[in-house]
Amino acid sequence: MFADDTNVTVTATCFRELENLVNNELENIGLWLIANKLSLNQVKTEYVFVCSNHKAAQLTFLFRIRLGDDLIKRVKAAKSLGIHIDDYLSWLNHNDHIAKKTS
Repeated sequence: MFADDTNVTVTATCFRELENLVNNELENIGLWLIANKLSLNQVKTEYVFVCSNHKAAQLTFLFRIRLGDDLIKRVKAAKSLGIHIDDYLSWLNHNDHIAKKTS
């Protein structure tokens, strides 16, 4: 059985709190996967940090998001349910993808 496009959304008022909440949630997910004898393809696992403030988004390089002992890769955009979502919630990546697909 395969489950694709699984998303977790976490919000917080400061970066440290956000990092802790995300890592705690991923720890819970890891335990759930083990309990249900499922595995996660960590090569395909990635996260998008969505932020409207360009200066704040630049600070996120300090984030250490982990699943177990492995760091999760940060990407600037990801596809979810057919929509390309970027880190500023603009439609540029999605529009570019659709334009390439239709031309």
